[in-house]
Amino acid sequence: MQIHAVPVLNDNYVWLIEGEQRQCAVVDLGDAPPVLAAIDALGLSVQAILLTHHHAD
Repeated sequence: MQIHAVPVLNDNYVWLIEGEQRQCAVVDLGDAPPVLAAIDALGLSVQAILLTHHHAD
């Protein structure tokens, strides 16, 4: 397993948890374009999206 930190917005990260066969889970997706770019650059396939909390905004 590998964990990739993707910087998003001004002060946050989205986490890509990579498992076997280039599959990953995306944790706390906050801004799609940089995350999609990282997924593409790493050659990963998204299998799950996990949201651990919400924002009122």
